[in-house]
Amino acid sequence: MITNWNAGAERLKGYTADEIIGQHFSKFYPREERAKGTPLRVLETAARDGRYEGEGWRVRKDGSHFWASAVVHPIRDDAGRLEGFAKVTRDITERRAAHEALRESERQFRLLVSGVTDYALYMLDLNGLVTSWNAGAERIKGYTANEIIGQHFSRFYTEHDRAAGLPARALYMATREGHFEIEGHRVRKDGTLFWANVVIDTIRDERGEPIGFAKITRDITDRRDAEIALRQAQAQRAHAQKMDALGQLTGSIVHDFNNLLTVVDSYVRKVKKAGADPEMKRATESVELTLERGAALTRQLLAFSRKQSARSELVSLAERVEAVRGMVAGSIRRAVKLVAAVGPDIWPVSVDPGELELGLVNIVFNARDAMPEGGLITITAENMQLSRDGSAAGLEGEFVALRVTDTGIGIAPDVLPQVFEPFFTTKGPENGTGLGLAQVYGFAQQSSGAVTIDSEVDKGTTVTIYLPRADMATALQSAEAEQPTVANVVPLRTKGPFANPSGTD
Repeated sequence: MITNWNAGAERLKGYTADEIIGQHFSKFYPREERAKGTPLRVLETAARDGRYEGEGWRVRKDGSHFWASAVVHPIRDDAGRLEGFAKVTRDITERRAAHEALRESERQFRLLVSGVTDYALYMLDLNGLVTSWNAGAERIKGYTANEIIGQHFSRFYTEHDRAAGLPARALYMATREGHFEIEGHRVRKDGTLFWANVVIDTIRDERGEPIGFAKITRDITDRRDAEIALRQAQAQRAHAQKMDALGQLTGSIVHDFNNLLTVVDSYVRKVKKAGADPEMKRATESVELTLERGAALTRQLLAFSRKQSARSELVSLAERVEAVRGMVAGSIRRAVKLVAAVGPDIWPVSVDPGELELGLVNIVFNARDAMPEGGLITITAENMQLSRDGSAAGLEGEFVALRVTDTGIGIAPDVLPQVFEPFFTTKGPENGTGLGLAQVYGFAQQSSGAVTIDSEVDKGTTVTIYLPRADMATALQSAEAEQPTVANVVPLRTKGPFANPSGTD
């Protein structure tokens, strides 16, 4: 029974002292709590344990409810006999409402975070250990929450990045700046890599002390691949425009140059017919050799500019490569070994055989000159089904990849994009004109194919000519319908001062 009542109790519960003294304190409890025996249990707990503290709904005089914090202490006499209880009640309705609102907000936030699948959202402690894990993190990285919580987040980094200390640096920067963002490769559970955008924010307590980190990871592999593809397409288009412009300029110049050669050739023929003394004869022969050299240069320039009509034939690459190998054998130093390995199963191609052989000679001589101390030149071929997206040459369909690989000094990355341009050479003027690879480029384009070059300094170079597989029926019909024609053919010299028609490069 209630034996005393203060002003605070009157304000809180609405009863005056005259109204409530002598009443049982259980009337402050809701009916359902009384039915469960809660008031009696409160007193029993206080008597047994020396204290009771709890929270729950209580009822005011007007019937309204409030959320109360109650503390009950037993009162005992000097002999330890129980004489009564002291009860302190506080109205904490507003605090509970705020707490419930916070709990609901946190619950909704957890539901939101756990339901996000496009982002990996998770928390780290100050040591970098994972403390939470959402569905997006599981989808992107492959780990379930049970597998990863308690593990260090550095396991998502590549071995190289871990060795470089990138995980620790990320947390350091986030702590110092409050925010850290970066992109890079990350590792899934199955070991595959993806390109990630990573944001780390520092979480601080009310005193501003860091207590952990919030980490957001997005898989942006598709976006990055699209950006790289776009840049490559733009670079290829710019390169194609540049080469087309060079081809147009080269074609215009070479026709004028060819006309001049024709005039000189006609006068040389007249001098030879008229007869001449020995000294004039030697001079005439020198002029003829110079004309031959000029004709070879003209031929290569026309091939580059694609203004020389191709004389396509059905060609067996195994036979042509073997012919070139025998042709250049005498011009290869003993320290340089040339190996040709083109099998009979390689698809036939329809190309100008003379241009094919000249291109191979140009590449082989470049490889030879790139190995002053000796080395290995290998000519191989491979049947390939190319797709436009996955092909380095941007081709699609069935092609034969004809490769010439050397173990020479290689080509610097800044020089590599220029090697197919006419007159570009890394050699002195006495060693080359810079038309060798320009001829190869023109031949590949004229043959509806492409040429690529891969090189690494001090490790060697590989030039790959992609030639379309020949349609056997069409090629044979074309060969039968073609009438023989007379043409001026410039012989390929493999010995003497003009052994390399292109001057290499």
